[in-house]
Amino acid sequence: MTKLDALIDAYLAGDTLFRFVYKPATEELFLEDELDESDNGQFVYVPFKDARELYLEMADFTNRQAHDIEPILYAALCSPSPIEKFEEKVHEIGLDDSWQVCKRDYAARHVKNWLSQF
Repeated sequence: MTKLDALIDAYLAGDTLFRFVYKPATEELFLEDELDESDNGQFVYVPFKDARELYLEMADFTNRQAHDIEPILYAALCSPSPIEKFEEKVHEIGLDDSWQVCKRDYAARHVKNWLSQF
């Protein structure tokens, strides 16, 4: 697994309770809980996708679907539990693979942009 792949996985898996950190000097990836005091100042938090970003990504994915699928996905996005409903509809329609590729491509762009700061 490449450094980029590991960072993409961390970006996709992370959230406010489960944070990953990255040491640019050594290009190492850790869970926040694995750090000790000697690591202070040598790492940066890996960004993670919040619910707002995920919703916008889902809307973008929906916009790129066939005109007969688009309203089904938009209805899911307008439901009381949009993220869960969207994932269910994507599975029912058989777009799982396309959705996973889309999420990974989005994450790759975001992580590459983030890495360019170091």
